[in-house]
Amino acid sequence: GSDAVGGVVNFILRDDFEGAETSLRFGSDGRGDVSEQVFSHVAGWSGERFSFVAAYEYRDRTGLEWDDRDFSSDSNLTRFGGLDYSRPQANPGTITRIGVTPVTLAIPRGQDGTSLDASDLISGQVNRQNAVEGQSLLPEQTSHGLFLSGRFEITPRLEIFADVLAGQRDAEAHRTQSFASIRVPETNYYRQLNNLFPGQGPLTIAYWFGDDLGPAISLSESRAITASYGLEYDVGGDWRIELVGGHAASDEFIRLANIYDPSSPAVTAALASSNAATAFNPFADGSNTPQSVLAGFTSTTDTQSDADVSTFAMKADGPLFQLWGGPLRAAIGYEQRHESFVLDRVDYRFAGITRSDFQPPQSRRIDAYFVELNAPLIGPGNNAPLVDALTLSLSARREDASDYGDATVPRIGLTWDVVPELRLRAAWGESFRGPTFDQLDASGINSF
Repeated sequence: GSDAVGGVVNFILRDDFEGAETSLRFGSDGRGDVSEQVFSHVAGWSGERFSFVAAYEYRDRTGLEWDDRDFSSDSNLTRFGGLDYSRPQANPGTITRIGVTPVTLAIPRGQDGTSLDASDLISGQVNRQNAVEGQSLLPEQTSHGLFLSGRFEITPRLEIFADVLAGQRDAEAHRTQSFASIRVPETNYYRQLNNLFPGQGPLTIAYWFGDDLGPAISLSESRAITASYGLEYDVGGDWRIELVGGHAASDEFIRLANIYDPSSPAVTAALASSNAATAFNPFADGSNTPQSVLAGFTSTTDTQSDADVSTFAMKADGPLFQLWGGPLRAAIGYEQRHESFVLDRVDYRFAGITRSDFQPPQSRRIDAYFVELNAPLIGPGNNAPLVDALTLSLSARREDASDYGDATVPRIGLTWDVVPELRLRAAWGESFRGPTFDQLDASGINSF
């Protein structure tokens, strides 16, 4: 289709294996920070009129954190001659406003936020936070893969085939906790305890919640299966007809958990609380707030997406007539494709469960027609000087989609074999890429 005209790499799976082969591999980096185990088994049977291959692979890899490697452990890259990407929202934080008055007062390190004095604050200094602290460099991942392929020759001119490719992947990764700007009212217990700027209005603090809440967690579960089946029929005269059907389905579940939620009523209440048992302490180096207070500070977002594609295609190819360099060959075909996509997102917050960024089910039908000519202008038997072979190819494809319209793309190619060991290629063509469902959604909602 559009990709074929633009140029792609096709992976052709092996379907003629005979026998059995088992592989077991263990690996680890030199430091022992990350390891991987892989098990695979493939078996194949074949006879005069049939072949069948089955393969399975299991792979398990532990995760790797950013701070496990010196080159990635710190967002301050000045040690490599680069820039400092550290964030001004940090722990301990920096007071940036007293009431409506802008200030720069860094909260000192090495204290728990219960015995501060205004004179301890460092004027003109901004505490900075490593922007990759707590983040995964490689996710922890477990996957299973299955491949089945079979062919059967019903008659010398008729063959049927089927292929199945299925996969499952589960992964977990850590993400840096949120950076925030928080407002601390005068009623806050720890502000009163430290007697910080009484009667001057709320304090605005550039703050990082990583020490209080730990990293955000990303969990994903992906399932996918692709099946194709069809027949090939030799009609005679070196002409073949191929009928192919297929179905592909995938579903993905992504959970983003332990994410700081600035809209949570629990955050507002804890910042304003004058009770030590229910107040949030924003003045400590590290975390000095009871876990019971932090329980309502985070949210979880679940996203479920489901996609299905069904296809039917038929193609005929063979020679038309003889040219000077060989037979002019043609291929002509038709393809019908049905696509559907559903996205559902649910947010679990302290205030309750809400559905947001919901994209309604969408579907489309695409009809495609294509034709290709392969013309050997000069062949090896013509004994032309400086030309072992010269082949011209002409093709065109038209697609008509039920939602985004139609498109027709041509392609012209020329292959020049100077000698059997040296081949030169040139091509011109146009290409297109049909829009995805989320790109057609007027609401601007993004999908995975």
